[in-house]
Amino acid sequence: MFQRNSTRVLLTLAALALLTGAAASEAQARTLVFSGLDWEVKSGSGRGPGPNLWSDGEENVWVDAEGSLHLRITYRSGEWRCAEVHTRQTTGYGLHRFYVEGRPDLLDKNVVFSPFIYMSDTEEMDIEFSRWGEENPGFNAQMAVQPARPENLKRFSLRLPGGVSTQEIDWRPESIRFRIFADAGEDPSGRRAAAEEWTYWGGDNPAENSARVHINLWLYKGAPPSDGRESEIVVRAVDLPAF
Repeated sequence: MFQRNSTRVLLTLAALALLTGAAASEAQARTLVFSGLDWEVKSGSGRGPGPNLWSDGEENVWVDAEGSLHLRITYRSGEWRCAEVHTRQTTGYGLHRFYVEGRPDLLDKNVVFSPFIYMSDTEEMDIEFSRWGEENPGFNAQMAVQPARPENLKRFSLRLPGGVSTQEIDWRPESIRFRIFADAGEDPSGRRAAAEEWTYWGGDNPAENSARVHINLWLYKGAPPSDGRESEIVVRAVDLPAF
């Protein structure tokens, strides 16, 4: 009996230690303010997507004097370090707009840039720029809804020669509309033509459930950039629905 009770005590203490460690890690996460919102910076090794080494250092994630968010993949001490942020506040139905500066259409084949809405691995809405490790796959971007199914994905090739773009995820109870504009302007009239768009009407549209907005820059399968170069994307601002 004593041995059994001792085992229970040890298991309880171990569980408490894990919970305490997780809480401490959450409490110690670096935060920043961008577009009037609080964002948490991801850190840790061996974590997905990838898996990758995620850095919360200011070389990888920072907000400049003009208020723009910078995400950068860096090579330090023999390791490639990736960048991701997510809102502390939850989001819900409505238009999510990202004003992006840079050329995500020209990223190395192993690099991925994505603004997305995330609840779980099977409840997620993504705009993703990547060639997914392929040299000439015939596409460099996709719009997707999780879980991964052929009908939940649209892939395409897109050029953004002006170096700026506006990317939108308009999440509604009955549909999800993705749009990318090859400029940084707003569209109050709704008549401006998108460079690429897709509306999803399928059954995997998630219900509102503690969703958060994420933006990341990472390496597919953790593979180093084939060109050996660091990458950077700037997000000038985001507009999110009140929730």
